[in-house]
Amino acid sequence: MKHQIEFLNSVWDTLDAEYQVHQNGVLRVLQGKMQSAISLVDGLHGDAEDNSSMKQVLRKKGDIKRIKYAVRVKKRLSRAIDELKEWQSMFNPSWFLMISVQDRSIDERLIEQPAIHKAPLSTLKNLRDAVQGRPSMDRVKTSSFLSPNDLHLERTPIPFSSAQVARELDESKASVIVDTMLLNPQADIDITTKDVRNLARTLSKMVPFTFGLLNCQGVIKHKVVVKTPMKASPDAIAGGSAHSVLAQVSQLESFEFVFAIPEGLRSPKSLRALLLSNDHQHQLNERFEVAKQLANSVMFVHTSQFVHKNISPETVLLLENGKSVLGMPFLVGFEKFRLADGKTYHIGDSIWQQNLYRYPTRQGVRPGEDYKMQHDIYSLGVCLLEIGVWSSFVRCAKGSPQPEPAPELADLIYGAEKDSRTKAFNIKRLLVSM
Repeated sequence: MKHQIEFLNSVWDTLDAEYQVHQNGVLRVLQGKMQSAISLVDGLHGDAEDNSSMKQVLRKKGDIKRIKYAVRVKKRLSRAIDELKEWQSMFNPSWFLMISVQDRSIDERLIEQPAIHKAPLSTLKNLRDAVQGRPSMDRVKTSSFLSPNDLHLERTPIPFSSAQVARELDESKASVIVDTMLLNPQADIDITTKDVRNLARTLSKMVPFTFGLLNCQGVIKHKVVVKTPMKASPDAIAGGSAHSVLAQVSQLESFEFVFAIPEGLRSPKSLRALLLSNDHQHQLNERFEVAKQLANSVMFVHTSQFVHKNISPETVLLLENGKSVLGMPFLVGFEKFRLADGKTYHIGDSIWQQNLYRYPTRQGVRPGEDYKMQHDIYSLGVCLLEIGVWSSFVRCAKGSPQPEPAPELADLIYGAEKDSRTKAFNIKRLLVSM
């Protein structure tokens, strides 16, 4: 934490005014908490002094009053330590927003940092390099793409999610999460491959517990063999002997992102599955933690100059951590992602349970507006609403594979309104009013 604050101070003049105002507020909170902790420790050595400093505490002589510590102070000191840890968990995400600051002096300052200071600083440097497309300075050069032969996986679907849990078949038996991205048939394969590589490289630098994004170990290109007609030679056509010949061609079909499961976490479940379970055996503050971490996830996707385009309870995984009932949330489902300034194809669908998480102008077969970051925020908002009321807006119909809307949405989704855009805005107004 000390080195992060010192680095922040060293690049302060390169930061915009809005970010400086935010960090000023965050650091003032730290100042208050530190002063309270110092005064508490100071009081153990006699009467507490106003505006105590750690140097003043150390100059004092005398034994710590052990009984007083045991009876009155220990809980307060533990609480102060917990508050400082909570502050750091708030500070870290905002500190890493320097990922997107376009100023070379930040990179120069990062290079100058001593090796002993390089835990969060090296993460910041690696992420800035990845986001800005600079070559990695790692000594070992590794490709973002894995050979299908590199991983021999036994896969298990995660209910109500596009992702799978995969267990390696070697002696390690290590588990990973595999998330599939189907190739858009209208997309340029070379551009898509480049974007996938950049996303994988960025996600490979993420610290899961800070960013709410799993660490990417690499991407597998999944190809299928298709039969395509071969063009006959001019001589064969002239001689009338041309006939249809089919050739087998390997064609790229999808990309599979391979994510490591963070140490200490296990048993991934989708947010949709938890909402459908109707299990309320958790404290309200756990929902707030899930909501905050999910918002962090989206913030760092955007800070890395990507839009997600597919945020829903199906693309949020919660992993058991042994500390809370709900567990730790992570955003996956990068099936439709693209660079924030990348090409948009205006291709959609009329699936109501997917449109529910899309801004009204982005719904339907031909969306009427280019996708932008604010549309991800709308999708996040619908998810946060479900977390808040702890109820799924998409239900499983008994005896039918088709989902059905929650009762409060059914009249609008199945109603008489014929204009799809009007219906979409009516649903938006209902969600806002909840």
